[in-house]
Amino acid sequence: MSDFGRRALLGSLTTAAGSFGGFAGRFIINAIIARHLTPVDFGQFTLAMVSAEFLGILGAFSFPQTLLQLDDDHEHVVGTVLWMSVGLAVALLVVALGVWPFVTDAYGPVVGGCFLAMAGSRLTVGIGDTLVAAQQRRYAYHSAALVQLVGVIAAALGALSIALVAPSPWALVVRDVGPQVIVTFALGAWLLRHEGRALFVFNRRAAREVWGLSKALFLNRALEIAYLRVDSLVVGTALGERELGFYQQARYLAGLPSALVAPISGVVGLRTMSALRDDPRRQGRVFVLTQFAITRLLILFAVGAAIGGDFATRVILGPGWEPTGRLLQLFAPWLVIMPVA
Repeated sequence: MSDFGRRALLGSLTTAAGSFGGFAGRFIINAIIARHLTPVDFGQFTLAMVSAEFLGILGAFSFPQTLLQLDDDHEHVVGTVLWMSVGLAVALLVVALGVWPFVTDAYGPVVGGCFLAMAGSRLTVGIGDTLVAAQQRRYAYHSAALVQLVGVIAAALGALSIALVAPSPWALVVRDVGPQVIVTFALGAWLLRHEGRALFVFNRRAAREVWGLSKALFLNRALEIAYLRVDSLVVGTALGERELGFYQQARYLAGLPSALVAPISGVVGLRTMSALRDDPRRQGRVFVLTQFAITRLLILFAVGAAIGGDFATRVILGPGWEPTGRLLQLFAPWLVIMPVA
């Protein structure tokens, strides 16, 4: 096996291990949180999250993703992407401050406050995603996976503490925002120590390359956000926060298998396919092997959801979530279709 093949294989294994560890830890803590929050809490959080995501369509340029696709001969590309991500996040925060009163008026102060917090967190998301991509660009998947794992577990524990002491949608905000904050400070300190001031150098040539590639990704990313979130917005607006809470939890459970395999195909796979773009034969082998394994794994999850979705919901979320169990059974085909699509 070539050195490149060994790095790709090791990256897949370490990313899978980190992904599974974070998946398992967050899964367990989420199950505990669901026993202390109400469907209304989940509905309010979902409305805030969806509103912030739709605002994010304006900035769906995916600057950090370009780090996994650009050649290694670009100078100061990490610092360039970092500055571009920060600038975009600040611009979106200004827009969020203008939209915040309207969200509060439409859905209430709790949703409005959570919306503003999640919109503001895009600053750490942009920085954190850039730093993680910088590590993955070096094929340092193990360090990126370890920091992400620690971030997920620490944030989940913080969310659990809030759910136990003062149950509210803010527990879910901490759960989702916390990991990126931890990743930003941890990887930021590590890269600053090793890169020094070079981490903050902006290169115009690299910026042109990043901007050109990001523009090509914009429409795809914007449509992806709209496709993933519009149903929740419609359900919440038409049926109310409680029903949206049931629906959101069903979607969460249906999305667990996808969350488990996404880092392998979306990070290691993307970087590997980019590096092999001049070798179509090896590219094809990577794609076939990845899809073969992922599709068959997801089919098993889909069959399990269709047969025992109601039982699984009672075990995972506890009593009071019966509508979620019935919805999960209906979502069984989505377990396979969404990740593959």
